[in-house]
Amino acid sequence: MMTPVRLKSQRIGFVRGAHWAKSLAEVDADLRAAAGGAKGSDAAFLNQLADQVVQQQREALSPCDSAPLWRGEHPKCQWLGQGSYSSGLIAFADPAGLRAKPWAKLVFKPMQFPYQEGIWRGPLIVLVDGGTASAAEQFTAVLQDNQAAVILGAPTLGAGCGHTNGGTPTTLRHSRGVLEMPDCVRFRADGSNEVMGIQPDVLIGLRRLDGPRRAGLRFAAKLPEALERASPIASFQGRSR
Repeated sequence: MMTPVRLKSQRIGFVRGAHWAKSLAEVDADLRAAAGGAKGSDAAFLNQLADQVVQQQREALSPCDSAPLWRGEHPKCQWLGQGSYSSGLIAFADPAGLRAKPWAKLVFKPMQFPYQEGIWRGPLIVLVDGGTASAAEQFTAVLQDNQAAVILGAPTLGAGCGHTNGGTPTTLRHSRGVLEMPDCVRFRADGSNEVMGIQPDVLIGLRRLDGPRRAGLRFAAKLPEALERASPIASFQGRSR
């Protein structure tokens, strides 16, 4: 909705194990059921996606020994399984083409919402700081990776992907404390892990002890530069669409 650019979503990596295998099995079952009620190319498309999910499920069921990680060594296997996208099973889609499909939200999560692309077509600037995290970082990263906005501010927190479907809480053997760790990764367009945080295009030297007035003055000083960089992006988007 914020840009006329059709945004390509981020790749997902997942921690292998029963938790992800169960989630993927449920997705496979939903896709097969939808394919059973579809016809022609729709049925073929859904079955093709289900086949991909089955392969991911096999990856999830092939454990990778984590012991080398605790010794500061690389494991011999690929620690993360290669999933689909943070937007679902496909990286991007034409919402107008999917809207009439009863299975649309199974393959492309944004179809849960009645949205339109490109409602805003002007310069787009996203303001971030060290408190920007989780879904706000995903929003920022996708816009930056698709060159659809100028990011202004300070580096973001670096919360990463987080937990999926409740995550995989682990009870420690001796203390009986419960440890919760992320079980997925969002990969940027350059292959980096979003947990590194997002580096702004236009950096503001915000400090932790800056009050609202000082932070506002720093922001105001950098806003003309951000607007100058954002305006050509908006002009190019208008021509390309």
